[in-house]
Amino acid sequence: MKIFNSLYFLILFTALPSFAMAIPKNVENPLSILSAGDGHSCAIDDDGVKCWGDNTEGQAPAFKSDLKNPRQISAGDVHTCAIDDDGVKCWGRDAGNNAPAFKSDLKNPHQVSAGALHTCALDDDGVKCWGENTDGQAPAFKSDLKNPRQVSAGGWHTCALDDDGIKCWGNNENDQAPKFKSDLKNPRQVSAGYRYTCALDDDGVKCWGSNGYDQAPKFKSDLK
Repeated sequence: MKIFNSLYFLILFTALPSFAMAIPKNVENPLSILSAGDGHSCAIDDDGVKCWGDNTEGQAPAFKSDLKNPRQISAGDVHTCAIDDDGVKCWGRDAGNNAPAFKSDLKNPHQVSAGALHTCALDDDGVKCWGENTDGQAPAFKSDLKNPRQVSAGGWHTCALDDDGIKCWGNNENDQAPKFKSDLKNPRQVSAGYRYTCALDDDGVKCWGSNGYDQAPKFKSDLK
């Protein structure tokens, strides 16, 4: 199966419903770091972070000039977060502290994921979340994960990949957030959407949860 799995060229994104938008011409030499949110998208290129689309909450500035050597970006519903030399910085709608200008209590963060109204990051301690937590989607620290290596914040749920496999928490009305997804074979990436989740395992791409628009097939068989 020819699925490119280099961490350097991995495209990290939050799979929230979004409109298709072309990448603007001013994004030069993008480093394969692209993130699509609800109505906006952002990318990192040689100049830094550039965004486009809906900017009514300040979530999509054409150029984010106050970042120092940004290396990861995540577009959520109406907020965006990035990792730079200082750590995690967010902008856009800050409803319930989901988008702090600087998240100071993280230890060497190496991944961030912006959801609907919550955000999660992976640092040296593990997975930490903040923002809206009405469904338990944003615990300050997720202590029951074993050596987590990826986290994805969705609409009202969150999923992570650890030594056991894929574990989710938060709203589970559509079975999008099982505590443990046992039917995956050696999963190596997960992406939480609005009310569904998808993962990449040895068989290919598998999804679960709400499927009203065919966005969450149990197995996506037409990928090569």
